[in-house]
Amino acid sequence: MNSLKGAGVIGVLGLIAVAVKFAADVPYLVFIVTAILMVAAVFVYLASRKRNRQDLETAELSGITRMLGLDGISEARRGRGTRRRGGSVFVPALLVVLLVAGVGLTGWNLVRPEFEGADPDSASVNGPLPGQRSTKDKKLPRHPDDTFFDNFHYRAHNDPALAANGWQVRTEGGGPGIADSWTADTLSFPVDKSAKGGKALQLQASTDGTKAGTRQTELFTTESGFFRGTVAARVFFTDKPVTGRDGDHLNQAFCTISPLHNSADYSELDFEYQPNGGWGAVGSKIDMVSWRSSTPGDRATDDYRGSLAGWRTLMITVTDQKVTYSVDGRALFISTGKTVPREPMRLMFNTWFIDLPFKGGRTYNMRINWVYAKANKVMSVAQVQKEVDQFYTKGDHHIDTLTPS
Repeated sequence: MNSLKGAGVIGVLGLIAVAVKFAADVPYLVFIVTAILMVAAVFVYLASRKRNRQDLETAELSGITRMLGLDGISEARRGRGTRRRGGSVFVPALLVVLLVAGVGLTGWNLVRPEFEGADPDSASVNGPLPGQRSTKDKKLPRHPDDTFFDNFHYRAHNDPALAANGWQVRTEGGGPGIADSWTADTLSFPVDKSAKGGKALQLQASTDGTKAGTRQTELFTTESGFFRGTVAARVFFTDKPVTGRDGDHLNQAFCTISPLHNSADYSELDFEYQPNGGWGAVGSKIDMVSWRSSTPGDRATDDYRGSLAGWRTLMITVTDQKVTYSVDGRALFISTGKTVPREPMRLMFNTWFIDLPFKGGRTYNMRINWVYAKANKVMSVAQVQKEVDQFYTKGDHHIDTLTPS
């Protein structure tokens, strides 16, 4: 009977273990412990039954030897039946209850997180559901606060998810570059084996050497959510056209910029890569520019000379005192004072021609693998990459928990 009590105790412990998992959502190791306890309870019970039978058989034989009569055998058999009836009602019933409760609670806990962890806004990675607001209107519990991330898993420039996630392709006129040459169909999202996740944003610039035959591309966020903190992007710069003659004064840019060019607190921070130079400069270079206003010359700027063709991680960090520009983790320029941003800015990518120095068709492709921003936190490139890697691992394509201006 002590073995039977032990089986009951083990079963109760198993039930308690499952109940703890149910109430506290502790790690799934508890399920393993629960299974072991339940199985152990069954084996202990079966072992106790076998032991009881052996004891009774021994009692029968002892009674026969001692009594040498049928009365002894009959009494032993009656004793056996009594013991079986006493031990076969309560304990099996208890074990059945424990097993059913344990399996039920375990099954519920396995299914429960699938529903409780689901967020109806999670579908808005590819655009909000009918009647829902975009993810930018709500901070999702499973996403970090004050964060923007996109790895450009869209179908085309007219994919509804692109606009739903706060992006706009430029089609209106004006500069920079060749005025009134901005088009939407030069923006695409090709498969790229060299890009993390195998997909990238592509901005194309093409020309035949005439204004009418020139097409430039720009993509920007509709909300102005970046002010202080860190913004970074993995960008593929190209030094040569994919078709046609090389030598254009091409600009491939990643910027943060005020939504209004005439704002009293106008702010703009630029990376501008020119593979063939521009504005009188010769050779490959990248300009880093902190603007105080849109007035020409009202800025702080420096450049880095040399080719940056291929994938590069561009990063800008902003504090109340300074702006730091870095490429692949190497700080190249710091601006301070009046050129520190004074208002929230949009994120922007564009590629355009400074001028048209010769005739003939040619096409250049600039690509973006991902873009990331974190408000109010200065980060290293390693920290940014770690965050980005985690988003890819979790399958997050778009996150926007920045507070819009």
